[in-house]
Formats: sequence, structure tokens, C-alpha cells
Amino acid sequence: MIPRQLEEFFYERLTRRFVEREDVRVVVDRRAGQRREPRVSDPGPLADRRRGERRDTSTTWTLADMPVLMS
Repeated sequence: MIPRQLEEFFYERLTRRFVEREDVRVVVDRRAGQRREPRVSDPGPLADRRRGERRDTSTTWTLADMPVLMS
């Protein structure tokens, strides 16, 4: 899945790279906005209780580093 902001750079390259792989599909993320925005002004006890960012932002990679076996 490619973030919409990187579509122009990655979509064509990845599509060409994986054209022969039936198990790989290149997809652009078309979602807009945050999915977890509060629906009411006071969500009460059912509010999202997570406090920190769960994604690992320390990892960086390049296309050549992707762990994919080419057949």
C-alpha cells in the first residue's frame, strides 16, 4: 500500500517491479482524514484511551531493501 503523497514516485515503479507476481498487488491509499475523530463533543468513557504513537518511526528503507524474493 502506497500513501497518496508518494503515489507519483512509487506507483509506476512498484507496478513494473511486481508485474509478474500474482501474489502482489500495488494499491494507493485513498483514505482522507483521520478515521478516529470523535463523533460527539464529549465521548465520555468510550473515548479512545491510547496515549502514544504505536508506529515505529525509527525504521527507514529503500526499494532495494524490501524483503521480497523475485522468482
